[in-house]
Amino acid sequence: MEFILEELKDEDVAICANYISEEYELLTGTPPSVSRRGSLVVAALQHYTAYKVIDETGKIVAFIMYDDNYPYLHIVSWYIARGYRKSKPLYLISKTIADKVKTYEYVVFQRLHRSMQLPKSVCIGERIDNTNYLKWFNILEKRWG
Repeated sequence: MEFILEELKDEDVAICANYISEEYELLTGTPPSVSRRGSLVVAALQHYTAYKVIDETGKIVAFIMYDDNYPYLHIVSWYIARGYRKSKPLYLISKTIADKVKTYEYVVFQRLHRSMQLPKSVCIGERIDNTNYLKWFNILEKRWG
């Protein structure tokens, strides 16, 4: 299956808000406000850098939104659809920030829920360990790069 990495667009907001809401409900058992999540995604698109990965049918299977403010990189949303979390979309989304992680002093991942995080070797609380992230990314790159 082929995957394409491209910029997230305004028309993707509803899809991303639904994905975030579904994931939140799955993890917490509490239905979130989809309209509130949509508003957050709209605000993120206006102020942050955002990318998506689509499959060959055009379905969004992953996305990332981050605030690029050197020496700080603040990841505000990182989503990979179930079934793709150990495949090429994970690599493509991770690749969008790999070069920044090499040089930025602080890389923070704002989790939607405590169960949503990068591997524990990479993410300590909400702070990403730059060295461990790059080791992890190199493993992904060898497999799907």
